[in-house]
Formats: sequence, C-alpha cells, structure tokens
Amino acid sequence: MVVFFDVAKAFDRVWHAGLIHKLYSLEVPDHLILIIHSYTNDREFIFHHENIYSSKRPTRVGVPQGSTLSPLLYSSYTNDIPRPQTDVQFARFADDTTLYLRSYSVGHITSCVQRVIDELTQ
Repeated sequence: MVVFFDVAKAFDRVWHAGLIHKLYSLEVPDHLILIIHSYTNDREFIFHHENIYSSKRPTRVGVPQGSTLSPLLYSSYTNDIPRPQTDVQFARFADDTTLYLRSYSVGHITSCVQRVIDELTQ
C-alpha cells in the first residue's frame, strides 16, 4: 500500500525566522545562512486583478516558488518531522510525502498506515 501526500501551499507557509533557526541547528555554514536570509527577506508582492493593482506589501513568510533552491529550503524547514516508529516507510521531497508498507495482511497495512497518518497530523 502506498499513500501520497501533497501539502497545500507548502512553500507559502515557511516562517523565515524558523527557517533560519533550523538552518543553524542543521549546522549550515554562517555565510550560506546569510545568503539565504537575504534571499528570503525583504521581498514584496503586488496583487493584480484586471486593471487594478494593489500597493506593494511585504512578504513575511514563504520561499519563492519556481526557484531551484526552494524545495531544499522547504525540506530543511520540515526536516524535524518525526519518522514513523512502525514498519511503514517514509519518503519525502519538498512538499511531497509518501508512506508505503508491504504486507500480505490488509488489516496490518491499514492499521499501521492509519497510525502513521494520525501521528503526522499531530
């Protein structure tokens, strides 16, 4: 059995200060953290609908979508998600998570996978 998850608007939810803290805890070199801090902060956005434009607003959360660096930053931000303590295997890339388990017993698969899903939602 395989279960696929995709976190909605995942890149939009990365808290900048939390990301920087986690990069320090992962022992990323200071000079790289300063570059990443500069890359994620002091960004602005404008909302555009038909011929109407909003004023510039600061972006306080999120990493730029479409960037090759953003999946790595998101993975670093969520790196501390607990791993399942069961037979269920856990694979992640950026905002995509896969749980998988191989067994001949459907009941065993269902209970194990459901337990992991319940743990992840906590």
